[in-house]
Amino acid sequence: MAFSAAVATVVIVLFFLGCQRAQAIELITLHMIDGLPIEVNPHQVTQIRPARDEDNPKKALHKKVRCIVGFTDGRWTSVLEECDAVRKLMGE
Repeated sequence: MAFSAAVATVVIVLFFLGCQRAQAIELITLHMIDGLPIEVNPHQVTQIRPARDEDNPKKALHKKVRCIVGFTDGRWTSVLEECDAVRKLMGE
């Protein structure tokens, strides 16, 4: 029931904002270092870069981190997936 109320609220807000058609947001699933999945909007990704090599003594990230993903709001997250896999999920 709460989900229906939330959806109705979104539809009403879109109507009042003058939106002609609601569009679905496609999310990709990545995994944080603790294994928990996170849903990411690929249209908000601004950069993807690999984590530093494990043999680098100045590495500031956890050894499980394979890729760092930056977003349009200036935030970033580190994920278990390799950067090539993230790019593939994003459709690049």
